[in-house]
Amino acid sequence: ALGLVAHGVDARHRRVVRENLRRSDLGLSEVEVRSLAQECFAHFGSMLLDTVPMLHLEAEEIRRRVKLEGLEHWDAAAAEGKGFIVLTGHYGNWEATALGLSLSGRSFSVVGRELDNPLLEPHLRALRSRFGNRVIPKAGAPGAGQSAAGAASEGPAKPLRQPGHPQGRSHAGNPQGLQEG
Repeated sequence: ALGLVAHGVDARHRRVVRENLRRSDLGLSEVEVRSLAQECFAHFGSMLLDTVPMLHLEAEEIRRRVKLEGLEHWDAAAAEGKGFIVLTGHYGNWEATALGLSLSGRSFSVVGRELDNPLLEPHLRALRSRFGNRVIPKAGAPGAGQSAAGAASEGPAKPLRQPGHPQGRSHAGNPQGLQEG
């Protein structure tokens, strides 16, 4: 419900989401774009309600709640002794996944855009770095280039975020054509 309220009142982000969906080359009709945009907002609202308590949950409770699959791929890449990049979409609860990975001994650096709300940003940064993950400001933020370059030498993994589809279809086109919220 929270996300649907945001969808109704946040015209700027609603326009950004719709425009990004139109540019994504998914072949969606305008009705599908509007429906999917509403689903995106609903997902973000639900994810927010799931994520906020993770600021204070015990590590063991987070481990119990987060199920990780496919870690053999991570481990195989790490075993090569070189850094690697993990690309993720905004699918599922990526914040919980990041906590689960760091709690499983797979801490990493994540590139992310700061929130528009400066009062909430410190809480998100605290969440993301709670169990050893490092937050690198997205390009355009002060010091972002130096931070990303430094992280590349520290390894092993550098998850990078890419816009995605809440039903699992990911954007296959040029992400530079997408707008930021």
